[in-house]
Amino acid sequence: MFMIRPGFTSDAEEVYKLLKEVYYPEEPLTKANGLQADIPGVTKDILSQGHSVVAVSEGGRVVGVALNEAPPQNFPYIYTKTSEDIKFQELFTYIERESGVLKIAPGSLEVRMITVDPEWRKLGIATALLDATRLNAIENRLPFIKIYCTSAHSSSLISKMGWRLLYSLSYSRYLEEHPSGIVVPPAPHDCCKLYIDQINGYQSSDGDLPVERVVSPNETVLRSKMLVRN
Repeated sequence: MFMIRPGFTSDAEEVYKLLKEVYYPEEPLTKANGLQADIPGVTKDILSQGHSVVAVSEGGRVVGVALNEAPPQNFPYIYTKTSEDIKFQELFTYIERESGVLKIAPGSLEVRMITVDPEWRKLGIATALLDATRLNAIENRLPFIKIYCTSAHSSSLISKMGWRLLYSLSYSRYLEEHPSGIVVPPAPHDCCKLYIDQINGYQSSDGDLPVERVVSPNETVLRSKMLVRN
């Protein structure tokens, strides 16, 4: 059994450990380019915004996280604080500009990083984290959520959840015009797909979230703004 709850700054150490040990070694761009996690401060700063959500075991251990950044996204670093990060900043700035996401989906809550402990996969945790992220956006009256999928696995999940594919970029095509030394991950992870989800129709009459709402039939239930799954 696991529970989805808001992420707090007190979770920063556990969240950073999960990102360092699971996200960075597995995320295609960081893996292909040999990047190591070195931004614990950013993790804590994003958690302090109050939009991130975590999955915790019955014993209270963090086993999954959606690290969500409020608009406008101001943190300059993508993966590391080293000079290696500059080429990734330029890549995502290019995607942001060419996709027109700032005009099409203004004020978006961004899912910066999402990962699940390998021992806790295939239990619906990633879906539950995204469900909870959507509820956070509704509660905070944020009109859109966006995510840059650099993994075919996350792209497949987001697509199945019905998010709109706004833009797709082949890294090889990008590098033909902007040679930067980025190492292209092997297929099927050789492109970045930007998805958006428009938030509408979920506010109650008084503008607040209902106390209880079924998110996935017979499985995930919101009680006092927490998601629980057996």
